[in-house]
Amino acid sequence: MKTAAGFCALWVSLILLASCGPFKRAVPEINTASDAAAMGYGVLWAVIIEPYAAFRESCSPSAPTAAYGRRCDVEQVTARTLVPDPSQGDAKTALWYGFAKGWLPENSVLVFSNKYKAMNMADQMRPR
Repeated sequence: MKTAAGFCALWVSLILLASCGPFKRAVPEINTASDAAAMGYGVLWAVIIEPYAAFRESCSPSAPTAAYGRRCDVEQVTARTLVPDPSQGDAKTALWYGFAKGWLPENSVLVFSNKYKAMNMADQMRPR
């Protein structure tokens, strides 16, 4: 009888200790007024994947630099366009993404369907 009660007490204490493990990261609250664009349909978000990226004034690698971005920066995509890529031949095109700061080519960014996915990827890309 004592062994059965002791076994049950040990089992219950193990379950209680196991449930007190490290807590996961908190899920951000969604404020519908300020985060409407974060979850909006058709609104894209991008994470810069290059150490330093030069936002261009137009969709061309030779265009003047408008601003700079760093790896893990999250930006809202405002436009997309396909332009002829002279480095690949006349038949090839390059995809460029427009941002408030300027334009970046597709090989400089990862694009996501909402801000929270982009922020999660940026967190995973940061060195620990």
